[in-house]
Amino acid sequence: MAKSWTVFKSGDSCSAVVVVSCPPNAMCNPPPPRPYACPDGISLEHPITIDARGDGCFVHREPAHCPPHVMCNPPPPRKVPCPS
Repeated sequence: MAKSWTVFKSGDSCSAVVVVSCPPNAMCNPPPPRPYACPDGISLEHPITIDARGDGCFVHREPAHCPPHVMCNPPPPRKVPCPS
């Protein structure tokens, strides 16, 4: 199963918290947020999601929204250190 983290900014520092999904009617006890170096592009208003895959961790990109009849060329995935 792939692992994901939400990275959020608070003041001048950032933290990463693992993304968990709890079954209905069950109590979850996820681990607490851990300090994480603030990646480029993060702000107080816009946390980011980091996804782990076989070759490392990458910032999750939302689907590109292109105007009709225009070819889009989204940027490549941005590799970042995996939260520990």
